[in-house]
Formats: sequence, structure tokens, C-alpha cells
Amino acid sequence: MSTTNEPTTDLDATFEQLEKLSPSDRITLAERLIASVPMFPDKESEEALAKVVERRIKELEDGTVKPVPFDEAVRVVEEDLQKVREESNES
Repeated sequence: MSTTNEPTTDLDATFEQLEKLSPSDRITLAERLIASVPMFPDKESEEALAKVVERRIKELEDGTVKPVPFDEAVRVVEEDLQKVREESNES
């Protein structure tokens, strides 16, 4: 039986060792670990997103859609969220 101070898995033991690194080394390690994780679970997902991005770029270029400034988009989302919160409080 292990005590609470003993690592319970290889991951726990590794983490305990990594905690001894300097903060800057831990940040560098975290960045490298994040970069090592694939953005997409499979090739089909990556291709599907690429098609959406290509379509959206074309829509912007040909004027089918109008870009919205970031701060305006955030404001609209916040207003919509507030409406949803108010509606859920009324129920």
C-alpha cells in the first residue's frame, strides 16, 4: 500500500521529477508538449477544416460575407449569453 507521498503511477513519478525544473524550463517543456499533440484526431478532420477555411476565405474575398471586428463579435456573443442566462433564470 502506498502513502500519499509516494507516486501512484509512472506519470505521477515523472511529474514529481519535472516539478523540480526551473519555472522557465517547465514553461518550455509545456510548450513542447502542447506542440507535440496533433491538432486534429485524423486526416479527415483536418481536410474538412481546410475546406471550411478555404470556403470562408472565398466568401470574404468575393464579398458574400462581411467581416466583423473582434470587439463587436465579442459584444454580440456576450449579449446573446446574457439573454440565455436571463431566460434560464425565468424558467
